[in-house]
Amino acid sequence: MSQRQQIVDALTTLLNTTSGLENKVTCWRLQPFQPGDLPAAIFSDRDAEAEELVGGYYAHRLPVNIQVVASGTSAAASVRSLAEAVLTTINTDPTLAGLLDAIILTGVELDGDLQATEIFSANIQLTLEYQTDSLTF
Repeated sequence: MSQRQQIVDALTTLLNTTSGLENKVTCWRLQPFQPGDLPAAIFSDRDAEAEELVGGYYAHRLPVNIQVVASGTSAAASVRSLAEAVLTTINTDPTLAGLLDAIILTGVELDGDLQATEIFSANIQLTLEYQTDSLTF
């Protein structure tokens, strides 16, 4: 199994321990959420960058987006609270048991239309940094 897949699996496991999102976090969910599914979170890994370092090592930067979604009349407050809970959970293991060198928060965006849908979301953008001894995916 590639180190990237190990990282994705470890992040999935960690995020599923987030208070309020227990076992409601998926990677690359393909189906739309149903009202009974919420609150929930989806995360996706994006196009990674790799740079060769001295000594044949490679530094990888893997962008990850975590979307936290809630519904109801207090969805905005719920999403803010859940986004903070996600970041708190990540801070409990910022190297994913040694798989990463660092997790860098690059942004948080809130979005929603409470009058039309009562669904609100937060997109948490992270960059995961890690090294390998070969150029891998």
